[in-house]
Amino acid sequence: MEKVFAGLITITFNSTHVLREHFDGVQNYIDVDKIPYKHLIIDNRSEDYAVEYLQCCEGEEDADYFLYNDINYMFTYALNQGIKFLREKHPDITYIVSVNPDIVPLERGWLSSVISDMDQFESNIGIAGCVLMKDDKIVQHAGAYGDGSHIGYDEEVKTLCDNVRIVPWVTGACMVIKTEVLDKIGLFDEEHHVHFGSDREFCKRARKAGYEIICSPIKLKHYYGWSSMVASQKADIPVFHSKVADGIYRQALSQSVVNMRDTTEISAPDFIKERIEKYGFGN
Repeated sequence: MEKVFAGLITITFNSTHVLREHFDGVQNYIDVDKIPYKHLIIDNRSEDYAVEYLQCCEGEEDADYFLYNDINYMFTYALNQGIKFLREKHPDITYIVSVNPDIVPLERGWLSSVISDMDQFESNIGIAGCVLMKDDKIVQHAGAYGDGSHIGYDEEVKTLCDNVRIVPWVTGACMVIKTEVLDKIGLFDEEHHVHFGSDREFCKRARKAGYEIICSPIKLKHYYGWSSMVASQKADIPVFHSKVADGIYRQALSQSVVNMRDTTEISAPDFIKERIEKYGFGN
């Protein structure tokens, strides 16, 4: 069986705008010789024709696995779905990487550098994040504390972003997790944190289990909020890498109803189905 060192999970919902740059960044900036990896894409029932585009990407092997959910089960459920899928496919996988579609790597070897930071640190590091940048100078996230305060938020890059630092928690927008942590504390809490807060709660449980969390100085671009924007908020047509994908997208825009979904059958827990019925998630 092929040895896979890391499994990347990207969850899409109305993310067509950023997918091309995301795919290019992942493919071009991971040192595959050091970090053999598999990339899983899970679409959470997008409404902006991301599925049609992803089906083109699937044919062009932009990622290794593609799953299409028939309902938007929200971020945390989909992340757990991806973790279980990858670990079943590759039982010996060492790292799980949650990486949003609006995250774009900026440095070659970024993932191997983050993993090296985890391995070389003196403490028992179980989780790592990166410095997420709004642009070339302004920080969006360099670790976090409390209920949602991001270290360095909206500030220019400072020396605090040049060193590995222990932090209370890191965002699930880009989180590297040792699978031994999952073995010890379990999956993300999809019952109480269907979308926001599951990353913070997961890190809290990891710390209680004896693990530390670090923020690596590796910098990534983050188009904050573009991973889950509603279709009506995205007025610009993205630039695709192939005429086939571009043609399908433009054709879909001109139609009132487009149904090309290739769904993957899944069985959601009852509490998620009840929440969907009550609050209308996925409608």
